[in-house]
Amino acid sequence: MTAFVFDMDDTLYLRSAPYMETFRHFFPEEKGIDPSLLLKRSRYWSDFEFERFKKGEISRDAMNALRVLDTLGDFSLPGDMAMAQDFQRIYEDKQHRIHLLPGLKDILESLKKKGFFLGMISNGSVDHQLMKYHALGLEDLIPPSRVLISSETPFHKPDPRIFTLYLEKMGIQRGEVWYIGDSVENDVLPACKAGLHTILCRWEEGGEEGSDADRTARSVDELASILEDVTSSFS
Repeated sequence: MTAFVFDMDDTLYLRSAPYMETFRHFFPEEKGIDPSLLLKRSRYWSDFEFERFKKGEISRDAMNALRVLDTLGDFSLPGDMAMAQDFQRIYEDKQHRIHLLPGLKDILESLKKKGFFLGMISNGSVDHQLMKYHALGLEDLIPPSRVLISSETPFHKPDPRIFTLYLEKMGIQRGEVWYIGDSVENDVLPACKAGLHTILCRWEEGGEEGSDADRTARSVDELASILEDVTSSFS
């Protein structure tokens, strides 16, 4: 069975919009920071603190606050735990109103209509990732039973074992699976190590290059074209 398994954050939607809206709420006069660099550091610290959370070194609340403070510290911006908790609360509230990138719903509906397996592997805590899953309206496109969130397992990306575990749970063969994500380190490289085909999504200017990916999409239209090419051999 040919399967298309997706990452969620920065693949099906962009974290940049709710994050930058929250940042501007707290720092409306701060004009000298490059948003792309701010987002890059935020993602770095999110992964860093998530690793500590997975090891049981910090609580989920501490993880959420510390990744805000870590990021602000990189830019010498003021903040304390109370402010970081407010930042996270507002950010999460905005994440309740996220939407699939334009055109992605059509892609998912087309793949589903053609009978292909659709799934998802996402890093994060179950409650937070499921909140975004429901906010994106994915229930009728990617069934909950085909969603694997890393905190449900002993592994998280970039550990290739989370991909192997997913294949075992779903009963699908690695050579039949295409994994679609935005990160070279977290998505492309470990999925390749697990024997999956990969598509790297580079939605934003200055995004990562991925020579290890089978294909690279720089727009949703390009992703649609790639998937049409991949699936045409099965029609």
